[in-house]
Amino acid sequence: MTARRVLPISLLLVVGTLSSFAGGPVYSRYGFGDIVWFGSGRAAGLGGLGYGLRGEGFLNLANPAGLSGLRQTRFDGSFFYTSTTSEAGGASSPYSQAGLQSLSFGIPIDTARGITLLLSTNPYSQIGYAVTRRDEQRGVVSNQEFYGRGGLSELSLGLSYAPDRSFFVGFKASYLYGRVRQYTRIDFENALFTDDVIERSSFHSGFLLTLGVLWEPSSTTFGIRLPRDFSIGVALSLPTSTTVEQDAVFGVLDTVLTNHGTASVPLRFGLGTAFRFADRYVVAADVAMQDWSGSTYLGASVPDLRNSIRMSAGIEALPRLNDLSVFQRIAYRLGAGYHQTSVSVNGTGIDEMFVTGGVAVPIGPNARLNIALQYGVRGTTSNGLQRDSYLRLNVGLTGSELWFVNFEED
Repeated sequence: MTARRVLPISLLLVVGTLSSFAGGPVYSRYGFGDIVWFGSGRAAGLGGLGYGLRGEGFLNLANPAGLSGLRQTRFDGSFFYTSTTSEAGGASSPYSQAGLQSLSFGIPIDTARGITLLLSTNPYSQIGYAVTRRDEQRGVVSNQEFYGRGGLSELSLGLSYAPDRSFFVGFKASYLYGRVRQYTRIDFENALFTDDVIERSSFHSGFLLTLGVLWEPSSTTFGIRLPRDFSIGVALSLPTSTTVEQDAVFGVLDTVLTNHGTASVPLRFGLGTAFRFADRYVVAADVAMQDWSGSTYLGASVPDLRNSIRMSAGIEALPRLNDLSVFQRIAYRLGAGYHQTSVSVNGTGIDEMFVTGGVAVPIGPNARLNIALQYGVRGTTSNGLQRDSYLRLNVGLTGSELWFVNFEED
């Protein structure tokens, strides 16, 4: 009788170049997956986040200090659809994904003091990939399949406050939770080796605190003349960790292993500026950084991660709400950005370039339909890697009404 052999699992899990076929953004398999950068339906058309933005009808999810300008109770809900084409090894594969982008409520408690309460839920990260590859290790040929689904969600409670007329502060406390499922199938061409299936299911939970400040200085501050309607904002998401409960099923061994531990989430720093001119145009720019290079997962360092840097800028033409022309009552937005992602594979950093555009169409006296498009390219086909070209559509509805109004009794 010929004995069948099992190749060491640690050897098989070494995934170098994933160049045979890709369904979905394979880079989402690293760390927590693709981190979702979403500041609002408005900011989505401006190229990014909105750390320096503040307004009467604007729910700022990136910087809680920006909530202080809200004058009416506001609802904002949005959905996304992404179509991605992945290229690797001379082949290409389409992939699409859709889901809830954000659901949030802003409730002004005291407009004179800038006190606004925020309730929101949105994805924190997303994982979705399907990869097959033909591999050879020590003369043993195998066909490998890798699948991943899931991600983390964020359930948040925020509050803003205005100590004076030009300085605003805020915080957002978030509960992070979600399940990540990863599946690996290995089929050997040599019958002497045993095929294997490995399934991992990890549930994450933890808390995240974001602090924000926003400053709208007067025209002359510290002897420096500043543009009218200029603002600058800073937000810090403090470092934290999630509790991880992982079950791993090894088919060939008929074994279930359970691990308990933590996964680190590093500090995120965001800085943004904005200024309004000609009473109708807003120019904004942002930069955000988050260093994932020292991340740990279940007590071990996480390879292939680095410092993430995201820069974006945009311009918005504000609507003329009392104009008779429909086109004059629409807000128009354009933006662009560069993202040094947190992923570096085989010594090659994965970078992203993107452009955005959007409109806000009035559909009632206090409601708008936000539509934003983002086109981007991430990664490279060099060194056997993958390049993703994607088009993302974001559609959201935002509306407001007065709450907490005191009426005189007869």
